[in-house]
Amino acid sequence: MDIFKAFGADTSKEEGGVEIEIGPDTFLSIARSGNKKYGRILTKAFEANKYTLDRKDAAADAKAEQIVIDAMARAILVGWRGKVEYQGELLPYSEANAKKLLALKDFRQLVSKHA
Repeated sequence: MDIFKAFGADTSKEEGGVEIEIGPDTFLSIARSGNKKYGRILTKAFEANKYTLDRKDAAADAKAEQIVIDAMARAILVGWRGKVEYQGELLPYSEANAKKLLALKDFRQLVSKHA
């Protein structure tokens, strides 16, 4: 068995993403969850919010979720095409729109699964 063929990764797709079809005419571009950009964003945000996160209360949980949503919008959900809607409104890809969608836990879980 050629281990590289079975497990080697295309490094250009780790940050650039691969397109995943999630519905009729709906495609997401999703990068690898362990990519360097994502790691840098998370590290910087967690360090900047260390005091809040160390409290381990509801505010800490909310801040951690906000950090993950922001990092995923900037480095994991890197684009989409087709018919992506939110409450009947067609959404063009933008970082702000990615954050809006990633705030939905089940959608965030779907993106994470493919990352």
